[in-house]
Amino acid sequence: MYEFSPEEIRTIVRNYLETDSDDFVVVSSSLAAHSTSKVGFMGDHRNLVVEFRRSADSPSVESKHFFLKTLPAREDSANLPDLVVEGGLFDHEAEFFNRVAPLLKQSLCEAAGGEGDDDDFCPRCYLANGEILVLEDLRDRGYAMCESKLFGLAELKAAARALARLHASGLLADLRGDRPLLELYPGAFAEILFTEGTIRFKRLDLAADLIEALAGKLGRDPSRVRSAVHRGFAVAYRWSDEDRPMKRCVTHGDPWPNNMLVKGSSDEARVCLVDFQLCRYGPRTIDLAELVYLSTRRETREMHEGDVLEAYHRELTRCLGSAAPADSKPSLEDIRGEYEELRLTAMYLALMYLPVICIDKKIMSSYTPQEINDRIVFRQSNDEIIKIYESDPEYAARIDDVLGEYIDYLERIDFPAEYEPITLPDDNDDQQQQQQQHDEILGDGDAQAGSKTRPRGRVPWRGISSERHRAEGGAEEQRDDTHEAARCVASSRLTHSAWERPYELSAVRQLRDREHETDTAVALQALQEVRSRAPLSELSQRTQALTRAQ
Repeated sequence: MYEFSPEEIRTIVRNYLETDSDDFVVVSSSLAAHSTSKVGFMGDHRNLVVEFRRSADSPSVESKHFFLKTLPAREDSANLPDLVVEGGLFDHEAEFFNRVAPLLKQSLCEAAGGEGDDDDFCPRCYLANGEILVLEDLRDRGYAMCESKLFGLAELKAAARALARLHASGLLADLRGDRPLLELYPGAFAEILFTEGTIRFKRLDLAADLIEALAGKLGRDPSRVRSAVHRGFAVAYRWSDEDRPMKRCVTHGDPWPNNMLVKGSSDEARVCLVDFQLCRYGPRTIDLAELVYLSTRRETREMHEGDVLEAYHRELTRCLGSAAPADSKPSLEDIRGEYEELRLTAMYLALMYLPVICIDKKIMSSYTPQEINDRIVFRQSNDEIIKIYESDPEYAARIDDVLGEYIDYLERIDFPAEYEPITLPDDNDDQQQQQQQHDEILGDGDAQAGSKTRPRGRVPWRGISSERHRAEGGAEEQRDDTHEAARCVASSRLTHSAWERPYELSAVRQLRDREHETDTAVALQALQEVRSRAPLSELSQRTQALTRAQ
């Protein structure tokens, strides 16, 4: 757990009091539970409780609760801390709150003539770095999470208005400055979802495999699914502002009910956005479409999708006001057109996320944190998801709700089943550089076979005990080769972003856990596959097939 320094605590109180003075006195600070159950995968949530006096001679002691988000505990998940740190998720969000959010709020305030809305779109931040975020506890302003993870019309429109405020603030900030925010603070908008890694690691095919399997269980024709998944991804992956009436802007990137706290009801409902780890520059209505598909049932979408777009457009227009030139204000038809263009992308994202986020808390609690990562979040196969789908009718119904609409949509527009997989740029030079990195750390594969030296990296390795070596006699050389292959898999984190590393580590664990069933030839073949950037999902399938055969 993160340990605050006295100066950090003073910084938090100073920012909360909005003062440059050091007259206040910190009496104590402590940590408390934020909720009775764990929420989310990419951080631990607690409350920081600080007691202080506003001045040295003040007789009263005030107590303030702050929301604290920290790196996930290593004992809860062996690899997520490395993922969050090396993947830059905490740095990403810290830079958003430290650098970007103040400019966004200032832009909204100036556009409103200096009368900024205290309840705009995100919480106040009092301290942020690569390990922690200290934010206001939105419960103090009456906000709460929607426990059902489903929005009615009032909450849905309020969420759309919150997204409109975020998008408008980014557009206004870009208009005010000499350079767009994306150029000024690229670290706050690093692309995580629509990357080459998603293609290289066959995540699209894994998603298509699942959707096809579940469509078959519904008795629906899955023949168009794979083509549609690739097309939905490609639309966002290749998105360009050229010749478009609406340019890319600051977007949230992860707009589902757990990241949208709600207060009030009916037309008075308000939503505040949280969790900006996936914040990105992109087409604005991808946020809107993803919100609609992740937070509603089909009946709500069919009845009120148009109402949501209108609510979004009204709020966007209001926020832009007279501060934005007329040609930068989209019409409602512009909004509808871009939304429709991104519908396929939004449905793909929904069918990728829903199988993870809709798992019942009781079912999720039956898994260890490492099992959640390996079998569900960063899975190599869909076996566990299908198992849960077959055993939990409510979970299945939630997925089927979007899946049925997805298949109906593909059939209605007569989407083609044939497709060409997305091709990546020629990366021969990149592969040579990666090979050199491997060789510098691991040396030549033949020379390294049998070496006891672990290469640089943080992957915990379970060695073979001396008792087991003695019991298995002459198998030691074979084990060393197997270990070398798995260590090469582990070292492949040097050639891919840390966001993709959990998939690699899952393959590492499969080799580790099956090392007594794997022969030298298979181990060395795995080594060569890793060095040639063969998809690790294929490596995973091969080791599973070997285990079943034996």
